Amino acid sequence: MTLVETFKSYARREAGAVTVDFVVLTATVMMLGVGVLTTVSRGSLDYAGALDEHIKAIEIGVGGTETGSGSGGSAGAGVGGGQN
Repeated sequence: MTLVETFKSYARREAGAVTVDFVVLTATVMMLGVGVLTTVSRGSLDYAGALDEHIKAIEIGVGGTETGSGSGGSAGAGVGGGQN
């Protein structure tokens, strides 16, 4: 048997077709999962960085008053609760 005949004989067999389909399907699902994970991790890291910058910009004074780039807050949200 020549190499070409051996390859043709191998290509005609169907014994491992289910395994090949399963491997291709599994690889596709894994690549899709990696793509989703990459996208989600980038977004979550960007959000975490923005949240970190926002938290660092907030100054909390004695008596519960907040100053900084925050959009206000509820009364007594700072240290001490604002009431004596």
